[in-house]
Amino acid sequence: MDIFVSAFLFIWAVISCIAQFSSDRLIFLKQADWFSLIPQWTFFAPIPGTSDYHLMFRDRYISGDYTEFREIDLTSPRKLMHTIWNPDKHNEKILSDVVHTFAQMAGKIESPQLMFTIPYILILNYVSNTEHVPNANATQFTIVESPSSHSGRTLTITFISGLHRLRP
Repeated sequence: MDIFVSAFLFIWAVISCIAQFSSDRLIFLKQADWFSLIPQWTFFAPIPGTSDYHLMFRDRYISGDYTEFREIDLTSPRKLMHTIWNPDKHNEKILSDVVHTFAQMAGKIESPQLMFTIPYILILNYVSNTEHVPNANATQFTIVESPSSHSGRTLTITFISGLHRLRP
């Protein structure tokens, strides 16, 4: 039994290494990977990230008062099991990428036009479907940029949305 497990792990490791090379001849590996067992590693980015983006939101009560901004975790805490199985990673990566893309767009597009972009609508949909405080009738989100730990810069508010009504 141990030899079968060892053989499987060895073959998996070899296929994973081969799949890292982009070639039209290797496309069949990705097509046959129904369970997403072959990882895609991108160790060296052409432009490395120098800051992180945080998605935060606050609610407005019916009375007109606001809650404090609360952060939405873009990644869940890692567990040992995640080295083997982490089905939520794709959803977390999508949200993280959308926030990052939108933060970059916010510096280039005028604010009224941003409301009609796909990243804005996706973020608003996500924030609107999170748990809100009782008696809240509207929500607002913001994206905050935090620099890398070595830069010495402070937090920067990249974007603050307008208020959006919550469904009762």
